[in-house]
Amino acid sequence: MQSQNEHQDNPTVCREGKRPHELFVLNLIFSHLLAVPAGLSFGFGYWGMLVPVISSSLLLLYYRNKVMAFDQDSMQWLQSHWTQGLKRFRWLYIGYAVVALLIGLVRLFVEPDSIAFVALTRVAVMPAILLVLATFVMSTAAIGRAGNGEL
Repeated sequence: MQSQNEHQDNPTVCREGKRPHELFVLNLIFSHLLAVPAGLSFGFGYWGMLVPVISSSLLLLYYRNKVMAFDQDSMQWLQSHWTQGLKRFRWLYIGYAVVALLIGLVRLFVEPDSIAFVALTRVAVMPAILLVLATFVMSTAAIGRAGNGEL
């Protein structure tokens, strides 16, 4: 098995190891932090909240294909970085599920035209925001580790 710091001397391999984490961070920035508020402000309403789910699902498929394409024997270090990125999607989907559950509960018990509905739906998205922040921190830390040739 390859040692953990074996890839420090090869900047090309280190750059390739950073790629899955950088893609994940870009997805978080553009589809979670920019697209949702833009969608809400442009009048798409709660349909704008589907942008992160769709973009994350497409990126998840890309990651799965990338991990499956690696040989079992070669590029194990690089495959492990793609697998780490793939595992972070679980956190996002947990956040999506909690938000969907909370918004569903709000819709059941609160009148849609009331200010309470607006306030509670804003509160309901907080679990997803917190998990986006957590995965953002994990991914940016992984970028630094991959750049140093570490796992």
